[in-house]
Amino acid sequence: MAEQLADLGVIDIRDQLPRAAWSIGTRAATTSLTWHYNGPPVPVDRQIGAGLIAQLQADADWQMRPGWGGTIDGADGLMYHLVFAADGVVYQTRDLDDLLWHCAHQDGNAHGLALHVPIGVGQAPTAPQLASLFRMSQYLRTRFAIPLTRVLGHLEWKHATACPGPQL
Repeated sequence: MAEQLADLGVIDIRDQLPRAAWSIGTRAATTSLTWHYNGPPVPVDRQIGAGLIAQLQADADWQMRPGWGGTIDGADGLMYHLVFAADGVVYQTRDLDDLLWHCAHQDGNAHGLALHVPIGVGQAPTAPQLASLFRMSQYLRTRFAIPLTRVLGHLEWKHATACPGPQL
C-alpha cells in the first residue's frame, strides 16, 4: 500500500513525527473513513510545507501527553493517517493499518482511517485541499470497498464535537 500511495504523490513523513515506544495496535479491517479538522484556527504558514510538519509535530506532542482524550498515558503518536495540506499535497503520517483513537467511537476507531485537514474554526479548506481529499477518499473507498455512507465527519461518530467543522 505504501508504494501505491507514493505512486499517487503522497509524501511519507512518518519518520518526522514523534511516536511513543508502544503502539495502540493495528486494524483487522478498514470499513470507514473519518474526516477531521484541527479545531482551533491554524495559521496559514502552518498549513503547508515545513510549517505544516511543525504543526503536526506539535499536534502529535499534544495528543501524546498524559490525559489526552481521557487516556492515562496519552496517544502513541499523531491520531491521523493522512493529512491534506492547503496546497493539495497529501502527507502520510501513520501506517494505514494503525489503530488510532481519532473519533471517540469504538467502530470508527477500530475500523476507520483518519483523514485530517489542518484548518480550524472560521477557516475554509482550499480548492486544492478539497480536490486531494475527495480524490484520496475515492481511492481509499475503492481500495477497501467502503460505501459512501461510511465516509463520515468526526461529529457523526461523536456528537459532542464540532469536528470537522461546517465546511467539511
